[in-house]
Amino acid sequence: MLDLQRELADDVARADVESFGRGHRGNGKTDIEQWKGTWYSRPAGDAEADKDAEWYDRAVRYLGLRGLLERHPHNPNLIRLKKEAIQ
Repeated sequence: MLDLQRELADDVARADVESFGRGHRGNGKTDIEQWKGTWYSRPAGDAEADKDAEWYDRAVRYLGLRGLLERHPHNPNLIRLKKEAIQ
């Protein structure tokens, strides 16, 4: 049962980052692996973005504790989702 609960929580947190975060794609001009893929940042701007940021922040905290995200090497405000948790 705990495995199912963890799996569901992981999926919800990932979905929250993808839904509420601002996605940034790599520019494709570099072959450095650390720059490829989609990076996410905290939503900002208006009152609606502030509400979204609460969900985003909570999901990022959870995923960080689970080892399911990595921070960008040059911009710690950008995160990328990992497929597997650190064991």
